[in-house]
Amino acid sequence: MTQKVHGAYRPAEVLSGDNDFYTAYSLIDITDSGYTNPKGGSIPFKQAQNLNTLIQILSLRTQLVLSSIDLLEAVDLSEYDFGSEYTGIHNVWVFRYATETSDVWRKDDDPLYFSKNDCDGVPIHLDLHETVSTVNYFKTSDIYKNLYFTMSKFL
Repeated sequence: MTQKVHGAYRPAEVLSGDNDFYTAYSLIDITDSGYTNPKGGSIPFKQAQNLNTLIQILSLRTQLVLSSIDLLEAVDLSEYDFGSEYTGIHNVWVFRYATETSDVWRKDDDPLYFSKNDCDGVPIHLDLHETVSTVNYFKTSDIYKNLYFTMSKFL
């Protein structure tokens, strides 16, 4: 039996075929707070807007499915691929997702080219729960890289 929710049927997430799985690592607070009230400019609202911004940028090329977000608190950044400007122990947000379209961000030999290119320079909210001092936009290259992506065939 299908359950009706707020006047619409909730769609099922179904994957088929040869799917690609991705992970975005961020020093920017992209917590999935679920908070949608813009009044007062609260931290939970700004966290949700940072995550929405990332999802919307990536969704310009394909539909994201099966996403999840985790916060890794107090991790050693030497184990990650952030810019050399960031060292020591800090918070890292991990956004995992799959796509309905294979190789959508590929250019030549780089399967992540367009995800990096599309996100680079997009403004975000700062001074949330970040533990690094960084630029106020997603940066996907050089010493200030605060966002990067990886890809695999299996999640």
